[in-house]
Amino acid sequence: MKLKKICFVTDEYDHPDFHATGGIGTFIKNLAYQLTERGYEVHIFTYLYEPGRESLIIDNGIKIHTISRVNFLTENLKRLIHKLSFLKSKRKLIDAFIYKVSFTVQLYLFSFKNKFDLYEFNDYLGDSCFFFKKNVVIRCHGNAKTLHEHMGYPRSDIPVFFEKIAFKFHKNIVCVSEYCKDTISESFDLKVKPQVIYNSVKSDYSLIEDLERENRITKSIFFFGSLRERKGLKIACLVVNRLIEKFPEVSFHIIGKNEANNYENICLNLLSSQAQLRTKYYGAMEQSEALRNLKNAHVVIFPSFGENFSLALLETMALGKIVVTSNIPSFNEVIVDNENGFLANSEDEYVQSIQEIFLGKKNINIEQIEINAYNTIVNNFDNRILVNENIKYYESILN
Repeated sequence: MKLKKICFVTDEYDHPDFHATGGIGTFIKNLAYQLTERGYEVHIFTYLYEPGRESLIIDNGIKIHTISRVNFLTENLKRLIHKLSFLKSKRKLIDAFIYKVSFTVQLYLFSFKNKFDLYEFNDYLGDSCFFFKKNVVIRCHGNAKTLHEHMGYPRSDIPVFFEKIAFKFHKNIVCVSEYCKDTISESFDLKVKPQVIYNSVKSDYSLIEDLERENRITKSIFFFGSLRERKGLKIACLVVNRLIEKFPEVSFHIIGKNEANNYENICLNLLSSQAQLRTKYYGAMEQSEALRNLKNAHVVIFPSFGENFSLALLETMALGKIVVTSNIPSFNEVIVDNENGFLANSEDEYVQSIQEIFLGKKNINIEQIEINAYNTIVNNFDNRILVNENIKYYESILN
């Protein structure tokens, strides 16, 4: 069977008509672009919570179909069930079940009309749990079960309920790193070994000529990612406090979604008065806008406690930026300390590494590390390379 038509089922996609997305939405868009350029017919099937937002959007040849899981039937069924007092403790699970069924029914109808060769789902929330078709791929960017068990995120029982069903039925699993493969296999007791295909980003092949001429903000520290405690937001703030005491000209720049109002609850509570005056919060941004601002960074900090694989890190290195990251397994699959970036095990080590970068210590060849960071992405994590691995894997499923 020849691969011709592919459907990505997702609640994240990088497009101006949708809410600002993180790395997953950007990854799906880039992969869809690469597949379309190679002649494949690519569709995006995505759901929105607001009723009445069904539409068809064409994005560079990619057909984006948006539906709503909320409709007259779902809301009336919910109201009926909520009147049953003996189900009160299960209301949230039942509501989620109703929306999953509504979404899946619409996906079945859509699939019957279009007859796709292959479907790809994200692992988070277990959206593939009731879609009992063959040729389904689950790509593991990060699900509620492994995020809780291996990375310290809060427990989320309802998503885990559906994720378990999805992993029990579907066997074509793609993991975005070796670390991801190990944790997924353990958490869901997988009998079939997942396929590892690293995430990828778009590289600008002409950028390397301009690295030394960029108009960077001297002694600027950027935090790029969702504003979450597990992303190391607290550590970033404490590091900035200490560095600004030594270098008053230090500036702190934050790009990312304000999860749970953490800019106010964490940043403004932890940053010193001096640091707050030197802090700029950009909010959540579309990828292109975020990268335009990131080009001005002197150092970008990734103090995360746990990641399956960070697209934000890849995008930053693709700009030839100096990164200082936590010493965690998935980052070790990308970063070689003092060669294409820096690894840190503690707040003190972040401060020491960034201080040495700012001072231009003789034992640190900053220009070469910037070039190495860029070349790491071009040679190992570029869309144009890894799209071929994805196609090969898709075809192996069909045949």
